[in-house]
Order: sequence, then C-alpha cells, then structure tokens
Amino acid sequence: MIEDFEPEEKAIVFRLLSHDMAIEVFEELGLESQTQLIHSLANERVAALLEEMAPDERTQLLEELPSKITRRLINLLSPEERRVASRLLGYPEDSAGRLMTPDLVWVRDNATVAHALKKIRRFGKEAETINLIYVIDAQKRPIGVVSLADLVLNPTQTHISGIMKELPATVSANADKEEAAALCGKYELLAVPVVNPQGQLIGIVTIDDLVEVIEEEATEDIHVMAGVVPPERDYLDISMIEMWWRRVIWLLVLAVIELGAGFVLRHNTTFIEQFFTLAIFITVMTATGGSCGTQSATMVIRAMAIGALEFKDFRRVAVRETATGALLGSTVGLAMFIVACLVQIGDINWLISITVGISLGAILTISNMLGAFLPLLFGRLKLDPALMAGPFITTIVDVFGLLLYFEIARFALAALWQTA
Repeated sequence: MIEDFEPEEKAIVFRLLSHDMAIEVFEELGLESQTQLIHSLANERVAALLEEMAPDERTQLLEELPSKITRRLINLLSPEERRVASRLLGYPEDSAGRLMTPDLVWVRDNATVAHALKKIRRFGKEAETINLIYVIDAQKRPIGVVSLADLVLNPTQTHISGIMKELPATVSANADKEEAAALCGKYELLAVPVVNPQGQLIGIVTIDDLVEVIEEEATEDIHVMAGVVPPERDYLDISMIEMWWRRVIWLLVLAVIELGAGFVLRHNTTFIEQFFTLAIFITVMTATGGSCGTQSATMVIRAMAIGALEFKDFRRVAVRETATGALLGSTVGLAMFIVACLVQIGDINWLISITVGISLGAILTISNMLGAFLPLLFGRLKLDPALMAGPFITTIVDVFGLLLYFEIARFALAALWQTA
C-alpha cells in the first residue's frame, strides 16, 4: 500500500508506524521506496532502521545505493553493525558473501541437545532461522545440520553428533550467488552454509534470498535467449529509447550473421534455377534445423541452470545428443524424402528427393549437436550459456544449413548439373 503513495506521503505514513512495524515494512519495500524514505527521514530514524534490519537485507539495500550515500549510512551504524555491514559489502558483487547473513545458531559436534536448546533461546531472536542448527567441528568447519524438530523430540542428554544429518554442500563466500542457488535447487535446501577460504562457517544464504536469485537468473536467461539485453527495471518503467537500444544491438548482430545465408543463396542462384524444386525446401531446412538446435540448447541450458549438467559431462552429452539428432534426422529426413517425391509427381527426380532427405537428416543431426555443445562451451568459457539459444542458434543453423544443403545437392546432382 505504501508503495503507491507519493514520496512525501510515504514519509508521513511511515512516521506513524511503531518502531517494530516500521522495520518490518521497510524491509519489504522496493529499493525506490526505501531510497525515498532514507532521503525523507531524519538521520536518527534512518540509523534505527538500518541498525535493526537483517544484515542480508541491509546489504542488498546499501549495495544498490550510490557510494556516497552508502558511506553516510554506514557511518550512522553502531561500531558492531558497521563492521558487519563493511565485511559483507567487502565481498565481490553478486557473490554468496553479499547475500549471506552471519546471524545463525551453531553448536559443536560434541554438544548435547540441552546445550543446543539453550543457544536457541539465547541467540534465536537475532538469528535468521532457528529451524536449522548448524554443527561445526573444532576447526569451526560445518559438518552437519540438525532441525529444531529433532532437538525437541530427542532427550536433552542426547549428543548432537548422534542426530545430526550430514551437510550435502557448502558454498564459498566469494562464489557467485548463482552457485548457491544451484546448490539450493539440487539438494532441496532451505539454506546454504557459506564458508571462508579456510572452510570455516561464516554465514548462511536462506531460501527466500535464493528464490530471488533464481527468478533474476530465469528472467535474464529468457531475455538473452530472445536476443534482448536484460533490463534492470520493470517493463513499464523502461523508456522507448532504452527499449530500442536493448533490442537493436542483438538485431544488428543477427542481421550481419544472417547475411551469410544470403551470400550462400547468391552463390547458388544458377544452380537453383536449374533444379528449382530444391528451392521449395530451403525454408524447411533452415526452420526445422533452427528449431531442432533451439530444442537441444534449451534442454541443456535448463539442466545447467539447475546444476544437473556441467562441462565434465561433455562426453555423455555428445553421445546422447548425436544419437538423438541422428534419430530425429532420420525420421524427419525420411518424411521430407516422401514429400519431395509427392511434389514431383509425374516427373520424379529421385536424386533431388534423396538430396532433400539426406540434407535435412544431416542438418538436424548437426544442429542438435551444436545446440547441446555450444551452451556447454560457453559455460566453460565463463560466458552465459543462454546466449547460444533462440535467435542465435537459429541464425547459425540458417547459414550452416543452407551451405550444407547446397553442397550435398551439388555432389548428388553433379552429373546432371554438368550436362545442363
């Protein structure tokens, strides 16, 4: 509701809220509204809000503000909270460290249930979650996790080491936040433990923050796969000029690449005039090949996004997609061979029909392989795999497919071409 008010009205309404309610509301507001309130409220009120905000929520706010304002706000914090804020902001941008909260409850592996419950009562109010209690060894390395339910249901003298569950994964504070999101999805975690270079537990990234990361990544991939520079604001907040700029770059790149298909056609103009039936299947070759490549690219990119596929699986992907492409190519190629025969009813040139079938089969096989291999290669090179989907793979297959089509046709119809 406050989001819909004018900046001055937001400040008035906000001043009427109780301290606890104000903190809760402030954390739920969007960045624009938070920034407006920071400029409207007195330093003492802003300091009180920032002081009580969850460390991860505060970091997300501070990292989006201009550096000058960020420095001013950090100086308003108490020495302890200032150290926490500075430490979290010191991690690389888009890293798990920027997203984590150091507020968690942990116990030693040799502790008892009674000791764990005592720590929850003491530190639970400030902790991000008390549903999961992390277990560390003597070197402060996370080795397991125990749920609140397990603590409540077991005798107080029970040792934690006997009821804890092994941690499936941890993430480095310097790792990309998408790595934490991938681990969350892969192992169905409610929070991902964050460790320092020594492997010591320093915080957790909770699922509410990771859901936002997953949503951002999915949105970015959708835009990239469509050949659009991902916007940083909502659709209706983007000006027409900015919309034009974000789309025209990729369209120009695609247009330049697509020129290759035009040069292939120009080079084969005389050949097409001699065997005009081949021209009927040009769009079939490009459209079907592009669709096949997009299908395999989409499946591979999705598998990579959820952490189910990595570059080390290249050999398995190669065998799988080559075989799948061959099956698809054989099926669709045979169908187009029949269509080519029907198109020529009354005067069938079997070589043309065979050329159409073999060409489409080869194009589908290779485009299926390219659609799978290129995202893996881009991922290996630390580039966005989503670049190799949608318009890009379609454009590449257009050029390559036409070139292959006419080369096969020239080889198959060489004798007829020379006597023409």
